[in-house]
Amino acid sequence: MVLYHFGPGHTDNDVVVHLPDLNVVHTGDVCFHGLHPFFDPPGGATCKGWRSSVAKTIDLCDGLTVVVPGHGEITDRDGLEEQGTYLDRIWDHVAEEIRGGKTKDEIKAMSWDFMDGLGFEQIRERALDAVYDEVSRAG
Repeated sequence: MVLYHFGPGHTDNDVVVHLPDLNVVHTGDVCFHGLHPFFDPPGGATCKGWRSSVAKTIDLCDGLTVVVPGHGEITDRDGLEEQGTYLDRIWDHVAEEIRGGKTKDEIKAMSWDFMDGLGFEQIRERALDAVYDEVSRAG
């Protein structure tokens, strides 16, 4: 068993557990499979850091790796890639809306196709709020 801490993501203390002999990766809260991810800014969450943690977790996987997410159904490398795509897209869409002059409240009320059908709908707005703050700080 190998433990990894790839830096801030969902919080500043996310740990990924790799069981190479079994080809299993337990992502903890680095992966919310099929769900809106829970951003915890007071706990150190960053969208960019989270995306980096997902990429490093993907590097531990091959096509047969069993991925146990912190939340959601057991998945594989594709589930991690979906998480990464979600993080990329939420950043890009929020940044575009900020450049277009939308307010934080307007952006928090938005949704895009990549968000459709995901569980934890009640935290979609929280994700947009956190990413808005991070994008705004990044300039």
